[in-house]
Amino acid sequence: MLILNKPRQVFHLCFLLLAMLLLMVLSFKGLRSAGDDVMYAKALQDRSLVNYLTERYTIWSGRAAVDALTLLVIPHEWLWRSLMLFILLLSLGLMAHVTQADQRVLGLIFLFQGFFLLPRGVMSEAVWWMTGSFNYLWPWAAASLALLPFLRPELLPRLFIVALPAALYGASQEQAGLLLLGFQLLAGIGLLRTGQLRWRHAVLMLVALLALIGVVAAPGTSARYSVVTSYWFPEYSEWHLDERIFAGFDLAFSHFFRSENIISIAFVVLLCILVFQRTRSPAKRLIALVPVLLYLLQAVPRLLRASSQSWVQTIAEIWSFQKTPEGFHVYGVGDYFQAAVNSVFYGHFFLVMLGVCCVGFSISNASIRSRFIAPGAAVLIFIAAILSAAIMGLSPTLYASGARIFFFQNMLVLLLATLVFMQVEGERLKRIVNGIFTLGMIVALWHILKKP
Repeated sequence: MLILNKPRQVFHLCFLLLAMLLLMVLSFKGLRSAGDDVMYAKALQDRSLVNYLTERYTIWSGRAAVDALTLLVIPHEWLWRSLMLFILLLSLGLMAHVTQADQRVLGLIFLFQGFFLLPRGVMSEAVWWMTGSFNYLWPWAAASLALLPFLRPELLPRLFIVALPAALYGASQEQAGLLLLGFQLLAGIGLLRTGQLRWRHAVLMLVALLALIGVVAAPGTSARYSVVTSYWFPEYSEWHLDERIFAGFDLAFSHFFRSENIISIAFVVLLCILVFQRTRSPAKRLIALVPVLLYLLQAVPRLLRASSQSWVQTIAEIWSFQKTPEGFHVYGVGDYFQAAVNSVFYGHFFLVMLGVCCVGFSISNASIRSRFIAPGAAVLIFIAAILSAAIMGLSPTLYASGARIFFFQNMLVLLLATLVFMQVEGERLKRIVNGIFTLGMIVALWHILKKP
């Protein structure tokens, strides 16, 4: 009989089980029979890599580094699966390290299971879809690796050579690039104050900045903007800047409070528990309860589906504005700016905005910190999570890019949820949460495996 009497052995076993689980999932994933996967797989049959990248950089996309790796790897499914296994283990390993979940088995289990409980639409497009993985999961992993020398400056000499290409690739995706630069700048200021900032840190920031500028300023980026606004979404050109920003925040706030966003639900519940454990202030406890109550409010129309009472119908109408970006369609946003104010629409926006603000205040009230996350930094991480999705309001593809645009928001919320989980008191409570997550993960895996 195998006896695990050392904590390290248990952690290694957890990573081994995770690797086996991921390998099983990846064995069901590969080239899709149509769409971008096939386009990339056949792209180099009649032209060279340089010619294709030059043309695409000119007419469609500035993500040259992402496109290059996609073109080289995507024809070989076995190579993609092998690299995906490494990328996934790297991503979750870095998150475990930053949240210190690698110090407690329960925290590690929470993080690993939580990853599989991210919204199915997001995971399907940003992780399990070959083309999507190069544009979302891989930049996330690369940006995380490029940020590590800022969190652990003693590793800078050893990681610098690896962090350079990681910064280049991570910043070649707009959302990941902005997050990377923002966190590098904040961490760099902290290192400067303690006298730990080195010239290599400046080089990494410069590489990330140049890569992001190369994407945003690419001729293909402006060409794509013109095509989208001319043929698919002409209404976007009529919006003012404030309307575009509003639309982006509406998507970000709404996604956080979607009923299928299990990680967000777990996060606000655990955060509420942590606030109750750390403060007796009625005001702070009430603020922490608001996001939980908003999730419960969504369940009212479902529980009273047969009810014809007006207040139930009003609640149902309010939460009917929980939209996902699945096509070029103006979800009433532009119309409401130009016509009569729709109180229900703005009522929904007010509620989700209120909930997000209460989450931010509760993070501050809970005094969340860890070895690598300074006091107050958790609030900035949450703000970054919201902004990573809200920034899509500045792109005319905000309603057509699919659920994958929320990947970075979900990953940052998962990181925060793990951090809160690690600081909540009560081993029994943590075991109960992990038990519920296990049941949810089984259901999630069934959906993942049945969908090609």
